[in-house]
This record gives sequence, C-alpha cells and structure tokens, in this order.
Amino acid sequence: MELWLVRHGETLWNREGRLLGWTDLPLTPLGKAQARALKGNLPPLPTYSSDLKRALQTALLAGLQPVPTQALREIHFGVLEGALWEELEPQYKEALLRFQGFHPPGGEALEAFQERV
Repeated sequence: MELWLVRHGETLWNREGRLLGWTDLPLTPLGKAQARALKGNLPPLPTYSSDLKRALQTALLAGLQPVPTQALREIHFGVLEGALWEELEPQYKEALLRFQGFHPPGGEALEAFQERV
C-alpha cells in the first residue's frame, strides 16, 4: 500500500501562528502557489481530502480530484480555535507538542481525533 499525506497550503491563520482546526478559511495567494507547485509531483493515486476549503483548494490546484470527507478534518480546537500559539497556556502547548492528553474546552479530545482520522 502506498499512502501520501499532503498538508494544505498557507491560510491567513497559519501565517499568523493561530490554531486552525474547523474554521473554514481559504488559502492565501502563497497557499495557492504552494498548492499549484504540487501539480505533477504526486502519483496518480485515489485522493481523499478534508471537506474544508483550504484542503479542497489545495487538492484541486494540485490537479487532483479529491473525495471530500469530514473525517479528515484537523482537530477541533473548541474555544482555543484562532488562539495564537505564542499565547497558549503551557499545558496546552505541552499536550499538543507531545501529541497526548490534549482536550481543549468545547473541542475534540486528541484520542477522539485519532479515532476519527
């Protein structure tokens, strides 16, 4: 089995260092250029994508025909959605960096995210 994982191009919140989970932001001009740069560099495999704009735009600009699915969305950050990384409380940063024990208020527990994906 061959599996390729491709992250979406840049969004405004990525550039600003904000947590971006389920907020449906489009790509910036740089993000669109990043996606177009993928064209012709990926093998002709079935393509699945998050159903959010940034992921679908990336796949389409890369010349792919994605099957969108909510199951591939990033983690839901709840009340932390849009928070600046540099201003996060240390316990949230640590849990995210270790990829364990993270459960933001009103958001998705890391274990639930892992099960979904």
